[in-house]
Amino acid sequence: MRFSAGACIFLLIASPAFAQSTPQNLDFESGAIGQPPTGWTVKKYPENLAVSAKIDDSNPQSGRASGTLTISEKTDGEAALSQDIDATPYRGKFVVLRAAARVQNGAHAMLRIRAIGANGEFYPGSTPKVDESGGWKFYHATASVPLDAAKVSVALIQGGAGNSSIDSVSLQTVDASQLGYEPPHPLSARGLINLHAFARLFGYVRFFHPSDEGAKAHWQDIAIAGVQRAENARDATALVAALRAVFIPVAPTLRIYLTGGPVPTASAALSDPPSGATIVGWEHHGVHGDGDDDARRNGFYTSKRVAMTTPLPDHPFAADLGGGVSVLMPTTLYRDSSGTLPHTNGTAMRPDKPELFEASGKDRATRLADVVLSWTVFQNFDPNFVDLPVDMPATLDAALQSAATDHNEFDFQRTLQKEVAALRDGHGNTYLLSQTTMVLPVYWEWIENHIVVMPGNDTPVLKGGDVITKIGGRPVDALIVENMPLISSSTPWGAMGKLLWLLRLRTSSAPVHIEALRGNEKIVADLVPLTGASYHYPLDDVTELKPGIWYVDLRQLSKADLDANTTALSKAKAVIFDMRGYPSHESNYAMYHLSDAPIHTVHFDVPVTTLPDRIGVRFQDLGFDLPPVKPRFRGRFFFLTNATAQSQAEMFMSYVEDNHLGTIIGSTTAGIDGEENFIHLPGGYEISWTGMRVLKYDGSRFQGVGVSPNIPVSPTIAGIRAGRDEVLDKAIEIATSGTPAK
Repeated sequence: MRFSAGACIFLLIASPAFAQSTPQNLDFESGAIGQPPTGWTVKKYPENLAVSAKIDDSNPQSGRASGTLTISEKTDGEAALSQDIDATPYRGKFVVLRAAARVQNGAHAMLRIRAIGANGEFYPGSTPKVDESGGWKFYHATASVPLDAAKVSVALIQGGAGNSSIDSVSLQTVDASQLGYEPPHPLSARGLINLHAFARLFGYVRFFHPSDEGAKAHWQDIAIAGVQRAENARDATALVAALRAVFIPVAPTLRIYLTGGPVPTASAALSDPPSGATIVGWEHHGVHGDGDDDARRNGFYTSKRVAMTTPLPDHPFAADLGGGVSVLMPTTLYRDSSGTLPHTNGTAMRPDKPELFEASGKDRATRLADVVLSWTVFQNFDPNFVDLPVDMPATLDAALQSAATDHNEFDFQRTLQKEVAALRDGHGNTYLLSQTTMVLPVYWEWIENHIVVMPGNDTPVLKGGDVITKIGGRPVDALIVENMPLISSSTPWGAMGKLLWLLRLRTSSAPVHIEALRGNEKIVADLVPLTGASYHYPLDDVTELKPGIWYVDLRQLSKADLDANTTALSKAKAVIFDMRGYPSHESNYAMYHLSDAPIHTVHFDVPVTTLPDRIGVRFQDLGFDLPPVKPRFRGRFFFLTNATAQSQAEMFMSYVEDNHLGTIIGSTTAGIDGEENFIHLPGGYEISWTGMRVLKYDGSRFQGVGVSPNIPVSPTIAGIRAGRDEVLDKAIEIATSGTPAK
């Protein structure tokens, strides 16, 4: 496995309460060879994973031994060799973990340090990945230890079968200046202009200038270095010099000059190719926002340099960047057997930071760079701007100004959330990967303009129909006003659904005080967040409600239960399918039985982009048909849905709508479909967004529209309190009466 978006379960699980008073056995010299290392604990997920740890005397980095972690089975599971230390000596300080590490036999590993609060809340620390060359290398990881921290946790974390080893571990406290963390301060008017120009050019060069130097560059480093260099340019002349220093080493044919001034002479490599030279340029299917290799991949999305015939290298892309600076940039280059022309030995700029620096949301330059890295992806590749236009220049300026003055990584997460919210993309979410993700054990929905508890919760105190009035001592109305600007959604009802989920999330296991009304009775509950809070559906996934009337809950459907009931379902008078929420991973198997003919899907249009600012973008349709499978279900079909249905759930509902498979009852879905794409940013942030355009089968817009019911029915507070499911009741009423569905 690879560590990515929330992949590492040990980022989500709190350590045991025990913490050693001081670090122990950091050099693995204590204890018997072949035995578990004293002072260290093995954690694993799942619990039955075959994991061992030992003091290993085969090729230690130093001394007589190292610590080795082994996963002896092919798995997606994970294990950690860790120890928790009393945080008292480190409180209010930065602590740096330095260690040698290596991986072997196909394993993947990373180091991690973080502080843990008394209630199990995690405070983000860095997680450098271990190089997979197999040799020993030194790494360092940094964490800020709050004044109320209980423990400092250090760990070697391994994913997949194989071995990982750690040795020569040390901890030291440092201050922010030793780490190179720049404190917050506002942008000047000129600084904002400079960074705006830098961001635009950064996106152009990174994604569209096809030089070998650019393909090999580490763009995250260039972003951090570039904002440092560009911001302080005092005028247009100084900005030209700064931009040249940043970009010419990775784009030697780029021309940067004063707007209205003389244009630098173009490189001969653009117009005078050697015999046999070919033309190369970037072709992005969607875009891959991670890594810096020549063939970046991310599921549906790829970014590759390919052979091209147009435009010719001497027909450059022209842009006025603002701030008195303009550019001419070729989007294709000639390439011979040795690479793109001209051949240079350009060295990409690196951040002006000390050796211990690690990108962090605590550092101003990192925050500004993250805005540039994310905004340039959206500016050049978001496929939904035509239908959902966004003021991208204003979005960039607002995010830069906020990032410059944010005080910590949590403030900056809100800045990124607001940037993504401007896209109005239901898949748009921002994560701080090392942050705790715990969930209140209660499920609620937006009903009659209130947050209302639904039946099937993990709490015995709150009951279905209770109206939530306060969460954590804050009035619900105030929480909605405060948090709605952080929500990215193409519809108001989709935004409310995401907000209700956000209000359940917590960063520690500390109890949250909830106040509610049950009629006129005040109800109070102190709910403890859980790592796996769930909703208990009232019915089994396949149930006969009345003779000949069957219910299939697509949110929890298993193929085994479907297969066990296909004969009965094929003879049913009516089948009611429930898609009020997110489907199980096997729900699609039900669709194959609903038609004698192939079922058409929506148009999944991946943008194909070769020029900046979405110029000339075309779309590749990856839509497909679902084949029919016997036995065919012959009864009348009813489909229950609402605003909690989004993404894959809406794909299912689109099959129903576009192929006229049955009657849809409930309310409109969230209005977001398509495959997610991801951007990983320095400092441990991840952004998800929709990397493709989705159209309904008739070619009309899906985003911001969704699937609407044939028969609108909304639950009521009174109905929930009475134990009724009014949406399901309507489907049963129509199915049993024989009344034609409208």
